Amino acid sequence: MTDHSSHISVSWKPTGNLTFTDHSITGKDGSDISIITNGGSVIVPSLNLSSGGVTFPDGSVQTSAVTQSQIESGSQADWSQIDPASPNYIKNKPSVVLPNSENYASFYNTTAQPAASNTAAYQLTVTSTLLTDGSIALDTNDIVFYETGTYFLQCSIHFSNTANIATDVTVWLRKNSTDVDYSGSVSTVPAKTNGNNPGVISAVISSILDITQNDRYQIMWQTDNTAVSVQSTAAQTAPTRPIIPGVKLQIQRIK
Repeated sequence: MTDHSSHISVSWKPTGNLTFTDHSITGKDGSDISIITNGGSVIVPSLNLSSGGVTFPDGSVQTSAVTQSQIESGSQADWSQIDPASPNYIKNKPSVVLPNSENYASFYNTTAQPAASNTAAYQLTVTSTLLTDGSIALDTNDIVFYETGTYFLQCSIHFSNTANIATDVTVWLRKNSTDVDYSGSVSTVPAKTNGNNPGVISAVISSILDITQNDRYQIMWQTDNTAVSVQSTAAQTAPTRPIIPGVKLQIQRIK
């Protein structure tokens, strides 16, 4: 179920007495849905999700709610919490792995990222969302996963070097703020040219991740020379070419 007005999406469909459709959740065969609120249980035939919260049939709006659904005819109950402050995702989504799950995200950043020291590690800044089903989100540059599973992550970083010598950069992953073994990659950024144009390279890091619900990942980088920075390339002409963002990050659930 996806609400296009607020980009809230649920990428799983439980079996039983619920039908998920665009903008609504309806009971099958005339059954009702129980919405559990602070004041008790409210039985309604359908509800709508919007950026303002949950709209009930009588027109009233509640800015937060908990919905309960049972998986596979009552064998397992899971809860989801709608976060009214951030309506583009749903927190605490079910950890059960359901068939035909499709969880994905594509993020990017066009802001320059310099390095003040060649002995410091920097967390890559990722600020913008191109596509997502809502199960993967950005939180202060952390990549947050709301569903357990196996994911493929690939990040392309556009490095620029204004020094007269080639310089190495290292990129690696951290999981919940701890370095991930064997996740690193080293690339050499060419020296600037005689025409004083910076040397550039796109370093790519990729990994298959075993994710537990609510895991947080960070992408880290380090340079041997502070003349190296993360930079975007503006759109070009003759021929027309689109902007190259400093950071391109794609994530896809594969299991």
